[in-house]
Amino acid sequence: KHTVRLIRRFPSFGPPSSSATSRITRRRSPRSNVSLLRNAISHVCLAAEASKREKEEVLHAMDVSPHDNFFVLFRSDRNLNFRALYSYDVHTETVELLYGLGPEFIRPHLVKAFFKYDSGGRRFVLVETHSFGVTID
Repeated sequence: KHTVRLIRRFPSFGPPSSSATSRITRRRSPRSNVSLLRNAISHVCLAAEASKREKEEVLHAMDVSPHDNFFVLFRSDRNLNFRALYSYDVHTETVELLYGLGPEFIRPHLVKAFFKYDSGGRRFVLVETHSFGVTID
């Protein structure tokens, strides 16, 4: 069984204040999905005003993470409600919990469905695959 717990793996200085909108600048990999996933989180996953604080914490966790690729875990493949953010290490192919509720690590055989974010339509689209990769957002 997997342990389910709330994880916030960013430095101890805490989440950003509402006035802290600048991102930590560093070079990202050309295959990074940071911009695409930031848009998905801001416009779809945590777009509601009630989710504002959680959205700021998730975006901050992405900013301070050393990884360039991320995945979102949804509660189900039907309603696509945000549950957790995972970092993806392309070298070790490890998917590790960065923020939220969910198993600490995810293996491809545990995933029911994979989705890709369509930024033009501001929605997630089902993708026919059975593994993680930098082309699946």
